[in-house]
Order: sequence, then C-alpha cells, then structure tokens
Amino acid sequence: MDFVVTGDIVNDEITNISLYIDQMGEIHDASLYIPKSKQELKEIGKSDMVEYLDSKESQIRHTAPTGYSRYDRIVARDYALEYTSNATKYCKCGELYGVDYDYWNNSEYPYFDNACHNDCADYVSQAMHEGGIPIEAGKWERLKDGNSGYGPYGWTWTNVAALKDYMTSKGYWDKSNFAQCNAGNILLTSSSHIVMVTLNDTVTHRYSGHTRDRKNYQFYDNSDYQYYTIKTN
Repeated sequence: MDFVVTGDIVNDEITNISLYIDQMGEIHDASLYIPKSKQELKEIGKSDMVEYLDSKESQIRHTAPTGYSRYDRIVARDYALEYTSNATKYCKCGELYGVDYDYWNNSEYPYFDNACHNDCADYVSQAMHEGGIPIEAGKWERLKDGNSGYGPYGWTWTNVAALKDYMTSKGYWDKSNFAQCNAGNILLTSSSHIVMVTLNDTVTHRYSGHTRDRKNYQFYDNSDYQYYTIKTN
C-alpha cells in the first residue's frame, strides 16, 4: 500500500493538500480508511437493517419459483479464496496485470494461452459451480478443449455480459446492493469485469477475483457497481 499526496502551489505556498492511498493501481481517498465512530457504525447498521428487512418483505410479497435452493455461498466463497492470490507476478502475455497461475485450479480448468489474464468470468463461474449452480450442457459449461479456446458453448461461462444474461434469465441472480451482497455473491465493477464478494461483515467489504488476481481485496460502494445475490428460495 502506497500513499499519494497532492496539492496546489500558489505564491510559493502549498494549499489544498489531499492524501490518497494507492492499492495496486487504484486510488482511494485516505479518509475512507479512518475507522468510523461507534455512533456512526450504529446508525449505518440500523439503516442497513431497515433496508434489508424492507427488501425481504418485498421478496416475500413477490415470490417467484426461481432460484437454486442448493447453492452454498460459503463453499463458493472458500473456492474463490483458494484459487486466487494477491499476485506479485505478471501474466504470460506480457501485460502488467498481477497474475499468479500457481494459485489457479489448472487441474480441473486448464489454462488457455489465448485467454491470457482475461478470465474473471471463468473464475466466478467456477466458484458458483462449486457452490452448487449446475452445469447446463450446451448453455453454461466450461469446455476443456485445449488452446482452441473455451468453445462455442463456453461463452456464457467466460464472458461477463453473457454470464449475467444467463444467470438472470435462469432466475439464479437477484439484484442486490452494497449492504446486502454478502460472501459468495456477485459484484460487477463494470460491464466487463466481475468478481466474487468474499467478506461482508457490515463494516468491511472484500472481494476476490481474476484478470488482475486479488484475494480479499477491500472495496467501497460505487454508483457504477452492480450487485447480485444468488437466489436460494
């Protein structure tokens, strides 16, 4: 973790000094890392609980026969934590993405050279399948046909947009939010990048992912983020 200080120089005086923290290329305001007071945490918890209960009441009123009742989000979380790292190596294709293939599950899901580091959806699909989401032959599966690629039916497994469309159309994913998206559930940081939440204790939120390998990486809410919980009704 590195610190970045910025400021303006006006008439030989430094003004508007700001302190930031650089975490693996992502810049965050250092104030985010200052622990909140006991009262602030209490108010946040109260607000989150009200929002959660309102959401659950709405779900009960509009229950539909979808979801996958045998999904174990803790098993999915543990898989996600086992098969990634906070890499200090770089990917084989020469780009400066932190990747350590020694931590990947290469025995069950062979590495493809043509994918390079772009396997964020593949990694999340693996974790969800480990948690219980079933393979659907020809629609959602990871084909293991060597360096010819993921295969024509692997698109929903390895492409973020296609994976999102498949999971929502099957009724497996439900829209969520920062407070309610707990471990074993899904975060899209953009339309082309997906990770798995691996910690949410209502105070600290962390995710794990691939493309740029990360393990239990702390994050904060962002208006561009999309959250999904995997239905278990």
